[in-house]
Amino acid sequence: MNIKHADSNKCIDVRGGERKGNKLQIWDCNGGENQKFAWWEISPHQIHLAAVSGECTDGVQGKCCVDDLGSLGKGSQLGVWDCHIITATSNSGGNQDWGCDNQGDPCDKESGVIKNWSMGPPVGQLCFDIPGGDLTNGNIVWLWDCNGSPNQQWIFEPVEKSFSRDIVVV
Repeated sequence: MNIKHADSNKCIDVRGGERKGNKLQIWDCNGGENQKFAWWEISPHQIHLAAVSGECTDGVQGKCCVDDLGSLGKGSQLGVWDCHIITATSNSGGNQDWGCDNQGDPCDKESGVIKNWSMGPPVGQLCFDIPGGDLTNGNIVWLWDCNGSPNQQWIFEPVEKSFSRDIVVV
């Protein structure tokens, strides 16, 4: 799927391509592999890059997941990192735990906000956000207080299987 800003033709994009530690940014939707994501069937609250690049070699199945890169706080810039399995007894992947509603369900609808879930009610109600609503190519995607603003509204747009190297149920 592409994660597209609701009021534009801008998508969440991995700056510099599919490499561990690279940051998320907003960019014109262009169909590139660095704009294709999927909800992970093994751990349904995780968003991974649909392409399996092997760049995240320490992660489960070599996948790169959307991660807050360690701080899980307001203003944390989002990026990609090795995927960690999130279980009911382990919160080791809380910085990769995302949901779309107050029950923490995976985003199986067509649009909405993306909140940090972290094994319970959304932590401090932090959502994927575009700072200042600035849709200029290259602006970061970060975590910010959930407030329902247009900066936090996303469309989950299916991607044709023929364009993705990973078979994903969306």
